[in-house]
This record gives sequence, structure tokens and C-alpha cells, in this order.
Amino acid sequence: RSATGIGTPYLSASLGAFRESVEALEGEWGDDIGLKISITRGEASFSDGTGPWHFSAEDGGLVLRGARLVGTPTAPVWEFPTGVVRRWARATPAGTGDKPWADTFLRYKEDR
Repeated sequence: RSATGIGTPYLSASLGAFRESVEALEGEWGDDIGLKISITRGEASFSDGTGPWHFSAEDGGLVLRGARLVGTPTAPVWEFPTGVVRRWARATPAGTGDKPWADTFLRYKEDR
């Protein structure tokens, strides 16, 4: 296993896709059983006190804590080998805190 967390050799395009996926997951998440997940510099910490965890690429897919990413990095769905599925959502949804967008949206709603 290499320092990049990749278990087998991959083409540079696959390495690029791996890195892009991990970068897209950076930030704060919550899952469907109430865990909080923090992804920082490619390392995952879970509120259950385990970790830190590192991403790996296995059979062309992104894997974390034994679960394969079957969703997208913007709407992650993780499937464990047992068939258990976990869904993640951003702790702070995209657009939150964007005052100009919120003002525009409210003006739109008023004009309807």
C-alpha cells in the first residue's frame, strides 16, 4: 500500500479522479444514523471516536472505513460489504450563508 492510500497501481487519470473525489468530500457531514463526519486534507474523523480514517481506491472505487462510495461526492452514499447503506448530507448545505443569494431569493418570492 502506497502513501497515497491506493492499494494497487492506477493510471494517472484514475489517481486524478481519486484525488478529485476526496477533495470534493472535504468539509463537514452528517449521516443517516446521526454520526458527524469531518473530512480534512483527505483524512476522515467520525463522531463515534474512531479514526482517523484514510480513503483508498479499490477496484476503481473510493473506499472509506470498508464502505464503497456508490453515490457521488456531492451526494455521498456508502455501501458496506454487508449491504448496509449509509447516506451523508452536508452539515451546512451549499448556499447557506450567501446573503446576496438569500436577498435575491426573498425578492423573487415577494414578487410572485
